Amino acid sequence: MWHYKDGKKPPKDRVFLADVQGYPWAVMCAWHPVLKCYLFETLQEGMVDGEPDPYFETETAQESEVIAWAELPETPTAKKWGTEKFGRFAK
Repeated sequence: MWHYKDGKKPPKDRVFLADVQGYPWAVMCAWHPVLKCYLFETLQEGMVDGEPDPYFETETAQESEVIAWAELPETPTAKKWGTEKFGRFAK
């Protein structure tokens, strides 16, 4: 289970799970230093030749629109990929 933190100071140095204003589900979010906003993806559904065509769209959010946030959990494959050497998994 995730423990959400208040959205007053969302991180700008890593990807995290966010509760963004206007969305009923959590999204993976990251700060974009050039645009000075957070970026996240939303799954969309279109149709091509009568068949479903899922795709992602990049959305933006201002810092004030991040209501709450949580750290992403470490995955079982993190050690296999060597990610324990980077970021918050560093030992």
